[in-house]
Amino acid sequence: MRMLLLVLFFITTPLMAAEPVSKDEVLKVARETKTKIESISGYQFLLVKRELVDGKDTGYQYLDVKVRTEPLGIYVKFLKPAKYAGREALYYKDAQYGTDELVVRRGGTRMANMVLHITPESVLAMDGNRYPITHMNPKVLANELMTKIEKELAFPETELQAYRQAKLEGQPGTMYTMTHTEKKEGMECLRAEVMICHKLGVPIYFRVYDFEKRTVEYYGFLKMQLNPEFTPDEFDERNPEYGFAKEDGQN
Repeated sequence: MRMLLLVLFFITTPLMAAEPVSKDEVLKVARETKTKIESISGYQFLLVKRELVDGKDTGYQYLDVKVRTEPLGIYVKFLKPAKYAGREALYYKDAQYGTDELVVRRGGTRMANMVLHITPESVLAMDGNRYPITHMNPKVLANELMTKIEKELAFPETELQAYRQAKLEGQPGTMYTMTHTEKKEGMECLRAEVMICHKLGVPIYFRVYDFEKRTVEYYGFLKMQLNPEFTPDEFDERNPEYGFAKEDGQN
């Protein structure tokens, strides 16, 4: 719980001064951030994730994530809660056929070592997730973030603020908040928050509330490393450090 409290602290503290900002500043920062993200060859981080999926709150989940952009490779391992702990997923492009491949190890407390090969947008892959695993591709994230910001800023009923001394796990940054003061058709959310890390120049926190004031999406990117030197084994299901090669019943 210590980590969770630190993730949320900079949002809840009443001592942090907010200041109004213009749409021009937000759009400028968004474009600069998009350019920065698109230049990344890969990243590694601890993801704190919470989503509203089919009207149900998933609760906070903690995942180790590795992403390589060329060729695209994504490895995810669930750390908690216990019912998902040990679950692994590996996405890669098949070099011979150019097809999407997703291998998943169930993890958790029942049939933990069951391994399946499925497609990224299949019903099984999407169970409990708002987005397919391929959305962790930096280029996809950059385009989606820019599209959402531009769409929501098109409404005049929008209040923009900045918290320029925000911190997430000791990382200083600026948190921008966008709140709609009146509900209009076409709006996707009541409020959105994004924090840009001063050191890295990329978002390390993102949260969206719906008009019922429920958290729809929450992502905290902790211990972020940009452009790490991955080995080919880190995106190979035969990696002995991963659990994909285990047969059900093994420890």
